[in-house]
Amino acid sequence: MRRDAGLTLEALAADTGLTASYLSQIEKGSAIPSISALTVIAASLDTDVGDLFPEQDEPSVKITRSGDPERFRVEPNSREEYSLITARVPQGPLSVIRGRHYPGGPVLEFRHVGEEFAFVLSGSVRIVVDGKEHVLDPGDWMH
Repeated sequence: MRRDAGLTLEALAADTGLTASYLSQIEKGSAIPSISALTVIAASLDTDVGDLFPEQDEPSVKITRSGDPERFRVEPNSREEYSLITARVPQGPLSVIRGRHYPGGPVLEFRHVGEEFAFVLSGSVRIVVDGKEHVLDPGDWMH
């Protein structure tokens, strides 16, 4: 995608704030990026973060059951876990990623193309948007 956009590693690094060597490692598959890094990269490439996941031959309807193992962590002991909920459709109108953040995890910053939606199932989360802090509890959502 980076090459298709006509960007060098250095140009992408300058726009994302990530190092060129780290971006190179991600491209080669020797580094696993965090979801926040993926969202910044996708925004820089003017695409949706879902476009960075491999395409799959899927039916027009994707059903995900609560016990399905399609989850990933950015590191083995990371305090965050993700699942791609929507079907991976090239240039699809919607990408939904379910994130589970455990207490004690790092502060995450996001920059991406598209809209942001959060729905809290349990626990609470502190979200800062444009410098204003919002605390969401179970059943709360933000868009």
